[in-house]
Amino acid sequence: MALDLNVVKHGTECELKLVGRLDAVTAGGAQEAMLQLSEQYDSIILNFTDLAYVSSAGLRALKTIRVAMRKKNGNLAIKGISKEVMEIFEVTGFAGLFKYV
Repeated sequence: MALDLNVVKHGTECELKLVGRLDAVTAGGAQEAMLQLSEQYDSIILNFTDLAYVSSAGLRALKTIRVAMRKKNGNLAIKGISKEVMEIFEVTGFAGLFKYV
């Protein structure tokens, strides 16, 4: 299953909707897209409403975007996280790294 990335821009903020699986196959492209957005926006909301799965490669990509946003004192938040993806975050210790809206 692939990963679709849909960007909705709101002035200095953008929302990135991830649809599908953030795994070893899709994480590199997703990370590149997120880093490009981090250069353009002060605030990014990652919409996980339709994100079915996150692998360790996906977690690395999310950690990379978190570090990039923190370096520029930007805001990064996650919305619409499913119970299954939140369980992955909790087991890996990622749950406390992000803000949720």
